[in-house]
Amino acid sequence: AAFASPAVFGQGLMAMADSRKTSRMIRRHVAGQGAFLMSGFAASQVMSFGRNAMLGHMLAKGDFGIAAILTLLLQLLDNLTDLGVDRLIVQARDGGQARFIATNHMALIVRGIVIAAMLLVGSVPIAAFFAVPDAAASIAALSLVPLIKGFQHLDARRAQRHLDNRPFLWIEVLPQAVALALTWPVVKAIPDFRAVVVLSVAQATAGMLVSHWVASRRYRVAFDTAIIRRLIDFGWPIWLSAFPLVAVYHGDRLVIGHMIRIQPLAGYS
Repeated sequence: AAFASPAVFGQGLMAMADSRKTSRMIRRHVAGQGAFLMSGFAASQVMSFGRNAMLGHMLAKGDFGIAAILTLLLQLLDNLTDLGVDRLIVQARDGGQARFIATNHMALIVRGIVIAAMLLVGSVPIAAFFAVPDAAASIAALSLVPLIKGFQHLDARRAQRHLDNRPFLWIEVLPQAVALALTWPVVKAIPDFRAVVVLSVAQATAGMLVSHWVASRRYRVAFDTAIIRRLIDFGWPIWLSAFPLVAVYHGDRLVIGHMIRIQPLAGYS
């Protein structure tokens, strides 16, 4: 700097100032998006809590216990089949490319079909495991939920690559609002555990429709073996870690539902 001309020195100072200004702007943007994301998740959880509180108030204890089993099954199978295909879109260098996202759509559809088949085939044995044979038809009907979710548009994850969480939060919050708004009329019309199936299907449908509504690209499906291999390489540690997590977060309810039956499970839930 001592040997530089005044003009060059001034340009260097301006570049440093611009760099600091840009860095501050990026930090503010990241912090703002983080706060926005947290507020969206908080709103979603509050609405989920409100829906569950209404179900607990309006349903008989036995029905609420079966409702807890239905919710448990969805969470369990969702965790045990998760390969993180949506997160890879955010992290991969080429995650924003149309063919990459289209292949992830294919993986999501296959996952939805697999979970739906597991619920259909296993509906009677699962109902017998929890000693609730009357719930077998509802467990089979629950297969619609993963099937519908399999056709979600993943373009919201592409938006997150550019620190834009708005589409993702629409998908997170609006379906919860729809399920909460429907809880009272649905339980009034179907005052037993079957109401939970209707609400779950409604929420899944709303989430799928909102994902297409907020997308800025056309929905496409593709099959690229190289990308599929990358999905597997990325996802197998996530899949493997799901087993101890399932044991920690769901194992107690599985044991109670099987050994102590439905009404104690309702109180525990």
